[in-house]
Amino acid sequence: MAGALHPDQRKGETIKSFVVLRPGATATEQDILEHCQRQLAAYKVPRRIEFVPELPKSSMMKILRRDLREREIARMKGTGPPSTESSTSPPTARSSAPSSRFR
Repeated sequence: MAGALHPDQRKGETIKSFVVLRPGATATEQDILEHCQRQLAAYKVPRRIEFVPELPKSSMMKILRRDLREREIARMKGTGPPSTESSTSPPTARSSAPSSRFR
């Protein structure tokens, strides 16, 4: 599971959680929300949940939350794939080109 800030028109940003289930495991959005409400402070509980087949990772196996956020922004603008509760398309891979911030 990874959380990322999700653009929100009313609040500016809210928390969206991206969940990858283990093979054979089952869970619903309600199950995840109930677990988060029991374990997290109210302001940390995600407002939206999306099930994805895999999370984008760097070569060091760190989750690329920036990619998740960029994908959400593209969806809101209408240029990305539509968000579904059980998305089947894996996130796009990051370019191997160095970032402009390091130049």
